[in-house]
Amino acid sequence: MKYVLLFISLLVANPCVANDSIGYLGAGGVEFKKTADISMDKEVLTISRNLIRVEYEFLNTSSVPTKETIIFPMPFYGFDEGCSPQHSGQLEGFKLWVDGIPQGTSRTVRAMLNDKDVTNRLRELGFADQDIAEYRGVEGNCYSGETISSKGAFSENMQVLSKEGLANFDKEGSFVLATPMWKVAYFYSWDQVFPPKTKVRIAHEYVPFQGSINVGYDFAKPAKLKSTYSDLVKEFCITEGTLRAGAEIQGRITTGSSKMPLGGLSGRTVKYILTTGANWAGPIKDFTLNLKKESKDEIVSLCLDGKLKKQDDLTITSHEKNFTPRKDITAIFFYAPLSHPISSDASGYKPGYRKIKNLPTESMGGSK
Repeated sequence: MKYVLLFISLLVANPCVANDSIGYLGAGGVEFKKTADISMDKEVLTISRNLIRVEYEFLNTSSVPTKETIIFPMPFYGFDEGCSPQHSGQLEGFKLWVDGIPQGTSRTVRAMLNDKDVTNRLRELGFADQDIAEYRGVEGNCYSGETISSKGAFSENMQVLSKEGLANFDKEGSFVLATPMWKVAYFYSWDQVFPPKTKVRIAHEYVPFQGSINVGYDFAKPAKLKSTYSDLVKEFCITEGTLRAGAEIQGRITTGSSKMPLGGLSGRTVKYILTTGANWAGPIKDFTLNLKKESKDEIVSLCLDGKLKKQDDLTITSHEKNFTPRKDITAIFFYAPLSHPISSDASGYKPGYRKIKNLPTESMGGSK
């Protein structure tokens, strides 16, 4: 029987990523299916803010070769309102190797609205796949004072998009902001043969979306931070040690400057769904999680059942044998703020308005 093997992995601003699993593409979308023949003998998952790499070893335990279609769906993400298509995200540098040999893939797009697939409906309305996935609804700079207008399929279908709940249109001064309400994901696929009683090594890596950034986490005021972001503290198991480390980093960065840029550290989150890894034949025999910081002035915090060990100044590791995933990983990276695309000198700029426009979105830190 032919199965479809499902891989899911991506780091974005608020990504939801998942482990490999058996599945198939039904009429309603991707569905998961267990396999009794192919085991995941090893997984090494390395997560950082700017690169994801996953390495697997699979074993076909049966006595016959099995040919499968491997489906690699990226996580679904939503959009913020926006005015600048130059800030649209696009997955970069997706690379795949099978037994060390580069492998090509096919790619498609899928859009969902309230658990309903609306991809074909958007195409009927004239949306190209790139428009669906990257949001190119309006042009211009919200804060330049110029007149902004919707374009393309957005401008041609405002009434029907609004009526069907596919987009919101908000008038701000002389322009209208179009906000897509659907969520979207890229799907990669390729055919794979699993020889009998033979290990197959699959690796993939990519530069994640440069999505919206949480800003304004002021570690210099830990009590206020805990109160303001109590849900964040709980979700990512932020401890007193995390707060002290953040305060130390923030204090060191602001030494000699008037104040912390954007009011505090920036933050990016990643959610990695491990539980689909339970769909293989037996547990993951050897599992390693590497959380990679890009500098010493970076903090990572997460809730994890397993033990975490400091490998070096930039790497935190967890290692498990015969691992059956029962809980997903959620992690947040705090780091020094980057340059912000909104200038305080721009016309219409509002102090404290910290939302980066037109990007795969998540809730923002700081004020707005």
